[in-house]
Amino acid sequence: MPGHEILILAEKTMGSLFAKRFGTSVIERWTRHRAAKFYQGFVKAFSEEAREGRDSQTVDQLLQEILADEKRTEVLFDAYRSVTFARSKTIGPRIIGLLTAAIVIEDRGATEDEELIFGAAEELSDADFQAFVESYGAYSAQAANPTVKDGPNVKGEMVIVPWSEESRDSAWSHSREAEIDTTPIELAEALGIWASRLERLGLVSSKVTHREQEYKEDSERHIDQDGVLSIYSFSIIFQPSCKRLSTLAARAIAMDSKNA
Repeated sequence: MPGHEILILAEKTMGSLFAKRFGTSVIERWTRHRAAKFYQGFVKAFSEEAREGRDSQTVDQLLQEILADEKRTEVLFDAYRSVTFARSKTIGPRIIGLLTAAIVIEDRGATEDEELIFGAAEELSDADFQAFVESYGAYSAQAANPTVKDGPNVKGEMVIVPWSEESRDSAWSHSREAEIDTTPIELAEALGIWASRLERLGLVSSKVTHREQEYKEDSERHIDQDGVLSIYSFSIIFQPSCKRLSTLAARAIAMDSKNA
């Protein structure tokens, strides 16, 4: 057999072997892993929420009803499909399981906020979730602390984090003529790649506000003339859905310590 034919045959054999092992070692392995984490989250939420006010027999009956219901089994299938493509190997699939259980127990569709959370559960990695929970928790705690001045604050259900401020003084030509970059905050640089991923989903954003502050000549304070301060404030905004996403992510993360 000519050398090049032997080479072609070897390549085909190796290709076939690689495809077979790739399917087993990569696709099946990580599909099973993600599915197991989804089941873990679903069962935990189902056992906690469905058992409230119900005995064991009633819970079993509820589960049978869910698995026999076309609409709710479709919700389960859609959730499982999301798990398959989740960037996260563990936390995201658990979040999808936790949230799906609540939806099928209540026999309803997902709300707009829940759709955002499903999107985040698919998009963020495990490391992203760890960083998000830590950052959001810290900013929320500061916002709830009345002793923290000029720090994170709550508006409605949003957590707003003041990030930076630029000012220009009309009384000083070098200040007045200096350019201010008012482009949105680069969230990946400011907080991490997880923030830019949540930004694409609409869960995190940034904004720039402008205000003017007049001042008067005051010799005692060494202010030689009247002027106007133009102040540009840059903030990062966590949308209301972040609160529930953080709670679900924290529950998903806590499962590891309980299973250790």
